[in-house]
Amino acid sequence: MFNLEEAISQWRQQMAGGGLMSFEALDELEEHLRDDFARRQATSQDPAEAFTAALEQLGSTTVLNAEYQKINSDHPMKPIVKILFGLGILLTGASVVLPALAKMQEHFGIPMELIWGLMGGTVVATSGICILLHALVFRKIKALA
Repeated sequence: MFNLEEAISQWRQQMAGGGLMSFEALDELEEHLRDDFARRQATSQDPAEAFTAALEQLGSTTVLNAEYQKINSDHPMKPIVKILFGLGILLTGASVVLPALAKMQEHFGIPMELIWGLMGGTVVATSGICILLHALVFRKIKALA
């Protein structure tokens, strides 16, 4: 007798073995598989035949993995563009902040070591915030797309 849960478990193992490692992608594909299976069963199709037809409709491991890789791969230029953009923002910020700090040093007599410490700390803290935002927010947005 056909067991849907066992068949889906075997299918997930086969997909993971074929290189589709993302749990999110497997969950989404499983949802499509279950929906198609339910539609086919509603038309009085044999459960085993309905599952086989739903699998065929979904596509092979090789095809699905290739499509998943296409969607989730970054273009090789993207990291370079991101780095250059980040450096541009860093330099723009420094060009605004450094003259202001120089005036503060001149006006209030703040030691230059303290000013450089403030600048370094600001860069480190801002970088940390950017890394956290990228890891937490943008990865989730990418997963939802």
